[in-house]
Amino acid sequence: MSLAWEVTNEDVGNVLDSHGVEFKTYGEIEELLDDTIDTDAIEKGVLTYTDMDDQTASMLSDIEDHLMKADVIPKGEKKFSNPE
Repeated sequence: MSLAWEVTNEDVGNVLDSHGVEFKTYGEIEELLDDTIDTDAIEKGVLTYTDMDDQTASMLSDIEDHLMKADVIPKGEKKFSNPE
């Protein structure tokens, strides 16, 4: 479901990269999008904000949360946070 916002492979790759996690292929990131990340929930969260910077911050923070929960990136210090 797309609500005018889409989580992309590049978005996931940026979060992985910020945690020093190397991803090998486009297909592996696509698999994370399909199997690990609830893009509908992220899109709904993003759309609670009107500012584009806030929307982007929300998306990256939520992607990070999903990847931590799935043990794809180490749990611990977050690199991204939701806007106030």
